[in-house]
Amino acid sequence: MKRISVGAVFVGLLVLGTACRDSAVAEPPFAQTLQTFDEFPIVWLGESFDLDGKSLELTGARKTCSPALSASDGELIRPAECSFFLAYGDCEIPAGQTSCRVPVSIKIEPPCNAPLSNDVKEDAVQVRNVDAVVYSEGALYVETAEFLISISPPGATDKETLENSIFIAEHLYGANDKASALGPDTSFRPSDRSTCEESGESPAASPSTAYLAIDAAPANGSGPCDPVDASYTVPAGATLPVALCLVNAAVYPVNGGINTVTLTISYTSPLSAINAPSDLLTDLSANPDWNESGLGPVWDCNLLNASATAPRAAPSPAHITCNTVSLSDQPVSGNALLATLTLGAASAGIATVDWGTDTSLLAGALESICGIGDLECVGATLSVVPQ
Repeated sequence: MKRISVGAVFVGLLVLGTACRDSAVAEPPFAQTLQTFDEFPIVWLGESFDLDGKSLELTGARKTCSPALSASDGELIRPAECSFFLAYGDCEIPAGQTSCRVPVSIKIEPPCNAPLSNDVKEDAVQVRNVDAVVYSEGALYVETAEFLISISPPGATDKETLENSIFIAEHLYGANDKASALGPDTSFRPSDRSTCEESGESPAASPSTAYLAIDAAPANGSGPCDPVDASYTVPAGATLPVALCLVNAAVYPVNGGINTVTLTISYTSPLSAINAPSDLLTDLSANPDWNESGLGPVWDCNLLNASATAPRAAPSPAHITCNTVSLSDQPVSGNALLATLTLGAASAGIATVDWGTDTSLLAGALESICGIGDLECVGATLSVVPQ
């Protein structure tokens, strides 16, 4: 098995995380990254801590952000949100897999970020004077007045995982100046969401540029991409379509028209996909499945009419390149569905679906590349739970 530093993979495995291509990945020393972060309170377990007799070192520290999401009519769905992720320990990627689960992951968010979905809540426990939510086989979610925390530790059973989650929550302490008053013996202050809108933290302004986003729940709301759900919980064994969306298509850098689209989408275990047979012509109904009905019958997703250039779903990353037959711009507006990628998951786990760095759009003669310049690309998280 290949052994790697968790810093290369932990973003894709942290509970309820959403990644974006312009997020800054911190380089060691991670302690300095935490101590100088001043946007909201950050807590940690130190540069190392002992769990079940094993010493785990801090191996990852990353801030990640998702922009505000709006419906096609401009109504704000979700304000812009940032999170801070910590990883303790390394992991080994099994042969044939693309990822592994870190020993301990902790997600810290500002107090007005969206709360945990009721769909994944399993139980409640008292931790440091506040009610904490148990979810996902013993993982723990804690809302306080200063921050929100998601904790995912190891454990041979759900009970052992929960015990480790509580142990970690009870030993967290301030890592930066905004959390300097919090020691490991300090009680948390209960959350008060009534102050969020009054403080101006929510709602946030709608984004002023077009960007790509993955809708993890395309059947929600009025349809794919409206709204865009960056996280979703599904049962193991289910078919999992995800929508590949162009949000705010009428504004820069798309400006209401595209002629060539290249989409590369990576997905982590336990997600899988099956390739659809190629028609060796336009391949508009492959996997990924191009939105011919919404974008018009003027597209070709297999320029060379060959298997090598046909859309591909497996192995990860999935890939599709489509262009208008005339190579002239095709109008797009609002939140436009570009294509649908159909995935599956045979077992439970937390997975991410994210954009590859060669994802790009061509609007007129202007090419926008994911994560470079003005094209932001926002991924999604799927929580697969046992049936």
